[in-house]
Amino acid sequence: MLAHAREGSAALPYPDLPDSNIQILEKALRLAWREACADQQHRGVDFLTCEEDDIADALVEVMDILCSDRRNGPLAAFSEFFEVGIRESPVATGVAPKVPEEEEEVAAGTKKPRRKRKKPDIAFWPKLLPAGYNRLWYAVFIEAKILDNKEKTVGLYSRKGLSRFTQGRYAWSMKQGVMLGFRRRSFEELPDALHEYLDRRRQEYNVKAMPEASKFSRGEMRMHETHHCRNVVYNDTKKPLEPIRVFHLWLTVPD
Repeated sequence: MLAHAREGSAALPYPDLPDSNIQILEKALRLAWREACADQQHRGVDFLTCEEDDIADALVEVMDILCSDRRNGPLAAFSEFFEVGIRESPVATGVAPKVPEEEEEVAAGTKKPRRKRKKPDIAFWPKLLPAGYNRLWYAVFIEAKILDNKEKTVGLYSRKGLSRFTQGRYAWSMKQGVMLGFRRRSFEELPDALHEYLDRRRQEYNVKAMPEASKFSRGEMRMHETHHCRNVVYNDTKKPLEPIRVFHLWLTVPD
């Protein structure tokens, strides 16, 4: 039965969502961010000191509230296309690619305990699901990281965030992904900080195109995008993953 179901499934990776949908998502995230920052005291969360998971939780909670009025609410356009994001999104991993480190461990015959597969911080599922698409796999997957000039710099943002997209850990079913940066008293800005970091590590991150402002982004510190090759294959078909387009949206925590 499972094999028969797979025969009718659409080939991976799924096509890109239109830029118009990404634009709607960006606007929704920016609006929810302003509301979340203004409502910190009520929620008992200090964005200047808390962990990134707490910030992401608050952001998704605010989006859920703003989407409650689907016709006339501030996120009506977003609600028309997307389901509200889910934290630590559940994603089936049967055909997910093994990353190089995992392959090396198997080849070396080590008996290290199997690591729990990490999940993107947030996922937004389009409401319209084309025939043959797996609902868990067809989404905009988002990884969030804090930028604070101390330990949490653009280096950590890239090593522990961006690399998960470029290595096929995240969004392996898609050709798009989103990196969300929470700037906390940070002097690092887009695109300069990211460009400087990636320019010295083009091979490590399989950089196909350096940071460039998204043509539809108009907010403060415009969203940028980078393009990367992915040198891994799907477990079941052994087909190489296609390059991925990663959007970078950095939001500033007010003092």
